[in-house]
Amino acid sequence: MISKINKFLFYTLDNANLIQHIGESREKCIDSQLDENENRKFEKKTQALFDLINFDFQLEEYGKANWFIESSYEDCDMENLKSYLLSINQTETVNSITSFYKFYKKNIKDFEYLKPYPKDFEKKFDELTSKMESEGIIICKLNESIDVVADTIRRNPNNYCRDENGQYLERFFNGFLGYKANNGNLFKEYNFFLGKPHGLCLDYDIHTQNKKKLSVFNKGELVITLKQWDYDGALKYERTFDNEKIWNKGNISIVKDFRNDLMTNYYDNGNKRYEATNLHDTNKILRKWDENGNMID
Repeated sequence: MISKINKFLFYTLDNANLIQHIGESREKCIDSQLDENENRKFEKKTQALFDLINFDFQLEEYGKANWFIESSYEDCDMENLKSYLLSINQTETVNSITSFYKFYKKNIKDFEYLKPYPKDFEKKFDELTSKMESEGIIICKLNESIDVVADTIRRNPNNYCRDENGQYLERFFNGFLGYKANNGNLFKEYNFFLGKPHGLCLDYDIHTQNKKKLSVFNKGELVITLKQWDYDGALKYERTFDNEKIWNKGNISIVKDFRNDLMTNYYDNGNKRYEATNLHDTNKILRKWDENGNMID
């Protein structure tokens, strides 16, 4: 069985979340072009992705020594994970995992003693942790391996997954994609170039369906947010090359004029409160007004 992933998510998730999504996906399909053995290979790779991201999470959650005390490490097919990591040349990570497990087996009685949380748990745990550190037991470069795995998936997507319709994924997708939230409402509409968000990209409020944010991306990198809207659809932020405007509950609040190095602050009724120079230091006030529009000396 092959994991399915939403096409939009495939091109927008970060490395760890991409691996997790494929590894934990409950949506599966069978590729009729592959024989039973080839489909089984997909299952092994999917299990390896799941175990890799789960291993990383639980090490962060519990720590090295606690991994064998708190976690469900027995459920992790570590041999399959190591075999997969070796297939993508992650030898150093595999060696560190092997040392990690050897330490456990050598000290299994100490680990088992700690599982019921005896009265001297802290003392014994500290001793075990110190022993682990003195022997140089570390899980090295796990984050680097996660990055390598994600890069491998993106370069060869159809060796790992299919899109939500069970169709093959393009490595360098060009075009327009929308993404809907669990309630069926539109969440995002993005343009893509070479498999990355590029150009104008629009986010929506999943409850009201009002526009939420208009941004510009360049090959996956956020360049600028052009507009933002409140929950009720009222504009609250706008950015151009010349100025930046901020609204509060539908009323203009701040205008920054980049060309003239001038910031204007407004009262709720729309009258000017003050004008200041130096956009990074609003204490340099040039002019002030009261709420009725009268200039204050």
